[in-house]
Amino acid sequence: MTPGDQEIAHVAHFFMPDTLERVVYGPTRRKEAGNFDLSAVSSKTPIIPSPAGMDDRILTQNTMEKVGEIALELEKLVQNEVGKLEQLKRRESALKEAFQCFEKGHQLDPTSPELLYWLARSYHCGHGVLRDQEKAIALYRLSAKMGYAEAQSSLASCLPNDDEEATKWYIAAAEQGEEEALCVVVQMYQDGDGVKQDHAEAARLLRKAAARGIEYAQEELKESAEFYGFPYRDGDEGSP
Repeated sequence: MTPGDQEIAHVAHFFMPDTLERVVYGPTRRKEAGNFDLSAVSSKTPIIPSPAGMDDRILTQNTMEKVGEIALELEKLVQNEVGKLEQLKRRESALKEAFQCFEKGHQLDPTSPELLYWLARSYHCGHGVLRDQEKAIALYRLSAKMGYAEAQSSLASCLPNDDEEATKWYIAAAEQGEEEALCVVVQMYQDGDGVKQDHAEAARLLRKAAARGIEYAQEELKESAEFYGFPYRDGDEGSP
């Protein structure tokens, strides 16, 4: 065993059990993480003896530095994980509160397509309630039938790609300029995927959305004009 190996073994056998216990468990078990006291560790009897030939009473400077580095890294790790856990708890609490508001709102106004959409999204994503795809689709469909573009697009995304109903709802949402649906439908018309290839229809949808200030449509119209020419570029003749 090299001197370096001996130092690592010394850390592992003499310090690590106590260091881990102090850093990992927090205030309810031993001392709070973040209050790591290296001097307290160095005065303890080893939990597991070091390898033969090592004197547990002798703490070299190299060993002490290694212990300090390990302790700091463990503290950072635990603090980061605790912080993430607290954020997740706060987020879950906010999502539950939001879901309850959507439910209450829906009870007061059962014909609101927006509330139906947010209830559906909660069930779809498991936000504040257990995930339930069937409920999500049913609620999306109710909202979609009322003309709510986000619900139309979300409903389409829940259905198989080759489903005629999915195509219908994507097109309905794209007509209103819903960005995700617009992207899907323009690609469908350009490639002839699920619909008859129709660059003129793709260009019409893009112009309609671009006129409403939708950046994706404006950029896609420029790119398609460069790649295809007519009918995406005004004044051109012929076909792509």
